[in-house]
Amino acid sequence: MARRKFDSGPTIWDVAKECNVSIATVSQVLNNGPRPVRPDTRERVITAAKKLNYHPNAMARGLVSRRMNTIGVVSGVFNAVDVVGSPYASSVLRGILAGAAVSGFGVLLFTQWWEDLQTGSVYRDRRADGVVAIAPADDNQMISGMVSFNMPVVAISGDCLSLGVPSVDVDNAKGARIAAQHLIHLGHKRVAHITGNEHLVATSLRRFAFIDALDKGGIEVPADYVRIGNYNGEGVYEHAKQLLSGPMRPTAIFAGNDTIALIVLQVARDLGVHVPADLSVIGFDDIGRAEHSQPLLTTVRQPLAAVGEMAAKLLISRVETGNVEAQLHLIDPDLTVRETTAPPAAR
Repeated sequence: MARRKFDSGPTIWDVAKECNVSIATVSQVLNNGPRPVRPDTRERVITAAKKLNYHPNAMARGLVSRRMNTIGVVSGVFNAVDVVGSPYASSVLRGILAGAAVSGFGVLLFTQWWEDLQTGSVYRDRRADGVVAIAPADDNQMISGMVSFNMPVVAISGDCLSLGVPSVDVDNAKGARIAAQHLIHLGHKRVAHITGNEHLVATSLRRFAFIDALDKGGIEVPADYVRIGNYNGEGVYEHAKQLLSGPMRPTAIFAGNDTIALIVLQVARDLGVHVPADLSVIGFDDIGRAEHSQPLLTTVRQPLAAVGEMAAKLLISRVETGNVEAQLHLIDPDLTVRETTAPPAAR
C-alpha cells in the first residue's frame, strides 16, 4: 500500500529514503537511541535531515521515549481563565514557567475540570509527563485520581502527603500568626476574620492559627466575628457590611486574601468608616493592587513565584528520577506594613 503523503513538511520516511537507510536507523540517530550506529551512517542521516529541513515530531518522539518534556498545570479552584487572571494563580504560574524553563521543559495548562476518574482521563494520555496541581480541594479526589493513573504530581497549597504526593506552600499558619501579633501589638481587642473558600487547606490553616494567636494574646473572637467568604470576593461585601454596621463593630479585620481586604476597604468607604482611624485591615498575598489601594494595604506577603518555581523543579525531578520524597515544603511569608493598620481609636 502506498504511503499517504501530507503537506506537513518532510517526514522520517523522507530522511530514510534520502540516505538509503531504515526509519529505525534514522530514529536511533536523531533521538540518540541506545543501539550503536556506524559513524558514516550517522553522518549521512544528519546530513539528509539538514538538507530536507526535517524536525522530529515532538509527539511521535514522546511516544517512543515515553517523555514529552512537558509538565501540566491544573487547579482545583481556578478554571483556566482564572489561573491566568487571578493575582494568586498567575503569580504561581509565573514561577512554574520559570522552574520548567530552567530544565528545558514546556508547560501545558489543562482547561478540563476534574470531576471524576472518567473526565480526568485526559490527564493520563501522556501529553504531559506530570502535573502541578494548584490549590486542590481538601478531599483530594483529584490528587488520588492522578495517583491512580501513575501520574507524577506535586501539589501547591494542598495536604497530599498521605497519598505520597509532595506539596509546596507558603507557611499559612505563620502568616496568620504574624497578622494576629501585629494587631495585638497595636492594641486591638475586637478583631474579626473573613476567610477564603472553606474547602481549601490554606483557609483552615489561616483561620485556626489566627484565632489561636489571638486567644494566646488574651483576645476572644466571637463566633459572629468569623465569616466564611470566598477568595474571589463572592459574598464578601455583605459579610463586611454586617460586621461594620453593628454597634460593636470590630476595630480590625484580617482578610483571607487581598481581594477580600480590598472589598472590606470599599465597604468601609461606603459606610463612612475611616481606615485606619476607625478600622484596621490586613490582607494576605501582596498582589499588585495592594500597593496602589487607597489607603495602601497592609498585608502578609506570599512569595508565590518562588512557590511555583519550587513545585515545578520538584515535579521535574520526580519525572526524571522518581525519587522525590513526599514531604511538605514551606516558604516563609512576611508582613508588609503600609497604611491600613494603626492603633484603635479610643471609644
